[in-house]
Amino acid sequence: MLILDLPEDIEKRLTSLSLTTGRTVQYCAREVILEYLEEVEDRYLALNGIQERHLSDKSR
Repeated sequence: MLILDLPEDIEKRLTSLSLTTGRTVQYCAREVILEYLEEVEDRYLALNGIQERHLSDKSR
């Protein structure tokens, strides 16, 4: 379990999304976090790959 203290504007956005989609605020927050986490992980994997290629190019 995770408890977050979110800024009021983010809570309002989640509530609005919840009302629009008919899902719970918890469900919406979970989906947003999971999607963002995947994006961040992909970004770091890509950056790591670029750095590794750069380092291998320098060693040639």
